[in-house]
Amino acid sequence: MYKMIAALAVAVLAVGCTSIEHGKGAPDLKAQLLTVAELPAGWSIDNSNSGGDNTSTPSCLQRLDSELHANAKADASFVKGSDFPWLNQGIAYFGDDATASAKLSTIAAILNGCTDLSYTSDGHKVTGSIGVMSFPNFGDQSQAWDMTLTAEGTTVGFDLVLMQKGAELEQLFYGDLDPPDLYELQTLAKSAADKMP
Repeated sequence: MYKMIAALAVAVLAVGCTSIEHGKGAPDLKAQLLTVAELPAGWSIDNSNSGGDNTSTPSCLQRLDSELHANAKADASFVKGSDFPWLNQGIAYFGDDATASAKLSTIAAILNGCTDLSYTSDGHKVTGSIGVMSFPNFGDQSQAWDMTLTAEGTTVGFDLVLMQKGAELEQLFYGDLDPPDLYELQTLAKSAADKMP
């Protein structure tokens, strides 16, 4: 169940778990990733592989794959407990401020046009919805969405935060079996934004 739903996080910003790619002239994105020491108590690195299974991308999100080619990217996943809460952080470098800002606008338009989700993961149907949510602003600009996904009778809530600062775009994807802890996500978003140059 966890693997089926968490696989969507990989699809949202098209970065595989714990991937590091370095581009010419890009800052050290790995150094900007949160560390376990910077997270609240109880979090650890998530070494499970949520990618690589037979998961389709919801049709309304398929454009993300072609829209998000970055000069460099890095991401990491964390878990509190065995499966949930779960956090994926991804950072992408686009070379200049205008491109990063345009990418945030493109992603926002795609997510705003994708209110209902339906996809399969290892033969199981996953359904859900996405909606804009109120969230403090971080970086030069940011936007946030809440997501509810259901598979095999289990519902998981996710909050997605996108932050653009300079030539970088960062996402935090936070999920839990209960509604995500908004205070904890705000704390994590502030810590992540503070590490952006």
